[in-house]
Amino acid sequence: MASKFPEIQGGGSLILAWQIKNKNVLVVGGGEVAAGRIVNLLNADARVTVVCPRDGLNEEVAYRVEQGQVEHVDRVFLPIDLLPEKKISMVLTAIDDPDASTQIWKVCKELKIPVNVADVPPECDFYFGSVHRDGPLQVMVSTNGNGPRLAASIRRQIGQMLPEGTGESIRKVGLLRKRLRRAAPGQTTADISKRMGWMSEVCDKWSTADFNNMNDEDMERLISFYEQGVVPSFEEIRRGPQETDGWGFDAKPPLHRSSRAGDSRSGQQHCTVIMQSIQSLRKKMKETSLQDAKVEAIHFKNKMGKIGNLWNRNHRHDEPHEQATDRKRTGICASHRFQSFFPERENNKIKWYVDGRDYFWAVSVGLENAKEVIYIEDWWLSPELFLRRPPYFHQEWRLDQVIKRAAERGVQVYVIVYKEVAQALTCNSAHTKHALRRLCPEGSKGYGNIHILRHPDHNMFENLGDMTFYWAHHEKFIVIDYHLAFIGGLDLCYGRWDTMQHPLADVHPSGVQNEVWPGQDYNNNRIMDFHTVQDWANNELDKTEYGRMPWHDVAMGLVGECVLDIAEHFVLRWNHIKRDKYKRDASVDWLCITTRAEKHGSNPDEDLVAVQRPRHPVGQYINHPITPLDPSKLKDQGTVHAQIVRSSDDWSSGILNEKSIQNAYCEIIENAQHYVYIENQFFITATGEQQLPVRNTIGRAIVNACLRAERENRKFRVIVVIPAIPGFAGDLRQDAAIGTRAIMDYQYKSINRGEHSIFGQLRKANVDPTKYLFFFNLRAYDRINKTPALIQQEKDSGVSYQQLQRAEAEEIMGTGIHGFAEEDNEKDTKKGKGTQISSSEQQKIIDQKRRFEAARKKIDVKDPINSADSIAEDAMSRGGTVSEEVWEGDIEEEKKHFVQEELYVHCKLLIADDKTVICGSSNLNDRSQLGSRDSELSIVMTDTRKLESTMDGQPYEAGYHAATLRRHLWREHLGLIDAQPLDASNDPNAQPPTVAMNAEYFGPEWDFVADPLSDQVWDLWTKQATVNTGVYRYLFRADPDNDIKTWTDYDSFLPRSSTSQGHLHDPYMPAKQVREQLDKIRGHLVWMPLDFLCHEEMAVKGLQVNAVTE
Repeated sequence: MASKFPEIQGGGSLILAWQIKNKNVLVVGGGEVAAGRIVNLLNADARVTVVCPRDGLNEEVAYRVEQGQVEHVDRVFLPIDLLPEKKISMVLTAIDDPDASTQIWKVCKELKIPVNVADVPPECDFYFGSVHRDGPLQVMVSTNGNGPRLAASIRRQIGQMLPEGTGESIRKVGLLRKRLRRAAPGQTTADISKRMGWMSEVCDKWSTADFNNMNDEDMERLISFYEQGVVPSFEEIRRGPQETDGWGFDAKPPLHRSSRAGDSRSGQQHCTVIMQSIQSLRKKMKETSLQDAKVEAIHFKNKMGKIGNLWNRNHRHDEPHEQATDRKRTGICASHRFQSFFPERENNKIKWYVDGRDYFWAVSVGLENAKEVIYIEDWWLSPELFLRRPPYFHQEWRLDQVIKRAAERGVQVYVIVYKEVAQALTCNSAHTKHALRRLCPEGSKGYGNIHILRHPDHNMFENLGDMTFYWAHHEKFIVIDYHLAFIGGLDLCYGRWDTMQHPLADVHPSGVQNEVWPGQDYNNNRIMDFHTVQDWANNELDKTEYGRMPWHDVAMGLVGECVLDIAEHFVLRWNHIKRDKYKRDASVDWLCITTRAEKHGSNPDEDLVAVQRPRHPVGQYINHPITPLDPSKLKDQGTVHAQIVRSSDDWSSGILNEKSIQNAYCEIIENAQHYVYIENQFFITATGEQQLPVRNTIGRAIVNACLRAERENRKFRVIVVIPAIPGFAGDLRQDAAIGTRAIMDYQYKSINRGEHSIFGQLRKANVDPTKYLFFFNLRAYDRINKTPALIQQEKDSGVSYQQLQRAEAEEIMGTGIHGFAEEDNEKDTKKGKGTQISSSEQQKIIDQKRRFEAARKKIDVKDPINSADSIAEDAMSRGGTVSEEVWEGDIEEEKKHFVQEELYVHCKLLIADDKTVICGSSNLNDRSQLGSRDSELSIVMTDTRKLESTMDGQPYEAGYHAATLRRHLWREHLGLIDAQPLDASNDPNAQPPTVAMNAEYFGPEWDFVADPLSDQVWDLWTKQATVNTGVYRYLFRADPDNDIKTWTDYDSFLPRSSTSQGHLHDPYMPAKQVREQLDKIRGHLVWMPLDFLCHEEMAVKGLQVNAVTE
């Protein structure tokens, strides 16, 4: 009885006809699918290695591991599993993580190892498909995972279409080949070629039926014609010589036969036919997706990077033309101050910006007036950032809308953003990329005018040959029309906008439209980091309970020849990324800066900006600036002598190491005569090799400057302002804060702990470090305006204020186009969903806002009888006092709403002797200073315009730019400056230098801080810091603090979870006493607690910091 099941024919191989006996095969995964694959492999006698955590093995796979049938690696897949010495012949991936599967596929593609990714047909070099089997014939049908059932049906149809006995015919062809090899066993190339050519003619001339009907006698007769190089038909073989006049048929020469006399014409015809066939094939390839696939494959290979680069880390510098460029760059750097690639530039017009309000307003003006080209490079860029506040009344000034208008005017907008380490950072550059690209969709005005690149590829899978795991593009600068530039510490992102009074509160009973920080822009990194930033309207931080973390920063706006140098740095970076990631991508063009291309004729120096001209270039060559430069418009713009310096290296810019920022810091510090003033986000440095792994030598420069002052008996101070705690979330006592504590530990070891610290080195030379070195933090307070009326509104409406702020954010941030989808084959969807919400959700949000507004008592925000939405201005000049502040309701209830927080110092600033300024993106740590790690860009400035001043009571000619910036900062920190309104339209400090320079200041506060070494100034500085520190300790138990020297002290000083973050420590303290204490605070200055946890080991021994520090 015939079986109803398919007959097992046996003797076959894998459908690939792949003989894998004793070959190494890697299986990634240990589930059911993997188990099935393993069975097939073991049946084919493969050597199988399974990579999967033990808890991921199913019962069958675990059994085979226990039996020793397969080798097991108990962890997730790593690229080292595919090292050449492992001789992996095939990879099968069967895991539930599509992103990890894709990365494995990419590595295998680069290593040319065949791979199968279960259930992902595009990422399979081979399939386990539906197979038709007829003897030696195997036909596989695959629907690429779209319809396995359909594949089976098609396979059956194919089987029915094939002539009966096809398998037998193939078997006989195999026998014919064997007999031919016995009859003509020659093994020379000519012999093999002749056999192959003759067999090809036989297969072309004979039908399947002919082969099927061929018997042994027919086979012998056919082979007898081999030496003559002819192929008779099957009928002629069967008729025999007696019926064909002694085999007198027309015998054509074989394909591989030598030409004989009289054959030249037919040979030419034959060549013509071959060439026509080749040309026809090429034409068909171009008309089909085959050519596209070839181009895509080349592009993919370029994007992946050459695997050989793993063993040749110098691959950008080992060819003669690369070495010639390196010599050229090295010579240029050697001829410049600080060994910078860029020269010193005279007569630049440069102004400073302190804090976000002024800077972002100026940027909005600059971008709005752009005519031809904009360059933006940022560590983080938030498309939904509002450049003017409050957002409800300035919706057209959201960054993406400003960029959109520029693109629609025809301006070419180029953006480079850091591609973050997704596991460590939340800035989500994928959202940035897609949101900007979708501003001007195809067919719309401005389409094609926005260009954005992300770099580097930290992922070992995507960029195996050039892996960059830890380092970041950290620059923050903008170039507009090659005429105007902005540079400094401010990214165009959430959390940076602020005023000089630095409010912590943003609750507005008078109406949510008065909010200043919508959605995720209201942030406190000490409580929680940004979360799913593509969901820009959402914020898990409740404004009615927690204050924001205020942000202090400094930046510059400039006009002059330095703008060209910043532009050139951008062009170099763009072309470097083009070469490394997009060399075969036609959508990414090469940028050619004409100042290099035209210097000595035709493109002689364009190698300095990484322009390459391969034989078959992909992408255009775009000359910038678009309108030729008028040198007169750049020269003699102002009075500032300036030079661009950078930290840059092979990974970041394709150049040899440049650390001109560190060189500038060290030289300027060592040569300082009177003071060095530093504001920076970090302070990690070394005085010598004994402090490894820290390598930057700014600490040694500080020691040398102090020792020189001691020898010369000269008054000299180094004043440093840094954050109290690095901006990471969590209680410092928690295990999760080990990274934060490690950074603080290295800072203390740089400053005053250990014999190799700065303090230690001075004490070793018998010099009192407290005579020269002073470290400070900044801190601010506010009151959240959660009034009884607001609480009642929440009850009456059933809508919380947090829901209301979400509704407001949706209203003002939901306009415009946002994107978060898969583009450019980059699978970023793991980071979150898009920001679009359904119409029903929108209606729900509208209803919530309507209900809340209906329940709201009509309040006029300007009515003095109502409590202020923020009292931060009380710490500033002419800001009033907390004791005078109105509070609606019970004053004892007010105490719940006082909050404090560190004022986060994010500046990257140095001022020396009221003459020289360094400002940019560079932190004071190894990441920023070594050149080989984070990429940075800063500017060194010395104003030739003099300001008549005093230094230590003596007449002194200060540089106008440096002196005015330092005075402004000191007035802010001491509370000797007025609070800022949100509107900056009439403030010259908030304009680009093309519109207005910094305001001229006069008055007693301005004059008071004129002399940085004045005893009166220093007395106020130190006393106010002492008072402020004491109040924050008394009211809030603000940490860190000098009273905390041990972990036991910590728990006594601030019991765990005793109060909400930033709130009053003692809820029973009378409200009047709280107010009176807050009245004592002026400005934001507090002492840095140098004895904090001094009796404890703050970090695990051997922990490496400077890994991810921003």
